[in-house]
Amino acid sequence: MHTWYDLERPARHDSLVFDREIEGELVQLVSETFRELLAWKAMFNFRLPTFPCQCKGSLRAAGTGISARIERALSNHGFEQPISTGPFCKLFDRPDAAMICRATPRGSDTVRLYFRLAAANDSSLRRILRVVEKEADLEVGTDDP
Repeated sequence: MHTWYDLERPARHDSLVFDREIEGELVQLVSETFRELLAWKAMFNFRLPTFPCQCKGSLRAAGTGISARIERALSNHGFEQPISTGPFCKLFDRPDAAMICRATPRGSDTVRLYFRLAAANDSSLRRILRVVEKEADLEVGTDDP
């Protein structure tokens, strides 16, 4: 798979990013913008591993606006966003925890984001997930026990 720009699908002064086989038909949408892809990968590879406790899963909304809901809830609890992102990629950071979220960029909004959360300890992970569940009114599903 090789990464490509779709210049016919612009987004916020950038373009859609997809992976495609060189000699095949498989195409996989990756990110709404290249800038978001780089920032997500940087946090995944260099920020999340600095914490001893991690979990992953999905966030689901009953309606639309999942991005705004999670932004509002986490900013009220000290998280900052390292870069401005669209509805398919969310990055959150604070000294004791970091969270990255993304979804396949289709349509105008998504009702599900997949996340990875890392923190200093398990109780912090649980507290952050409770904030997301209660204050953002999102269904949280974790892949980890």
